[in-house]
Amino acid sequence: MFSDRIGKIQKARLYALEPERFTVSGEAVIVRGDHGDYILTRQDGEWVCTCGYYRRHHWCAHTLAYEWYAGLRPGIL
Repeated sequence: MFSDRIGKIQKARLYALEPERFTVSGEAVIVRGDHGDYILTRQDGEWVCTCGYYRRHHWCAHTLAYEWYAGLRPGIL
């Protein structure tokens, strides 16, 4: 279980360093993941993702990566 989370955090760090993965479109952000595109939207002040991992865990590599990329979350970058 923890290795799964570590893997998601590592993926997020790599994504955050690749600005071409992010497209801001109005109030949404499109994230080009390794397995397809995902859409981030704001709900109740939090980023929400269309990926399956987010639906199960309420966070994912895509939301974390965008927050690091956009400077919205202090982190390891």
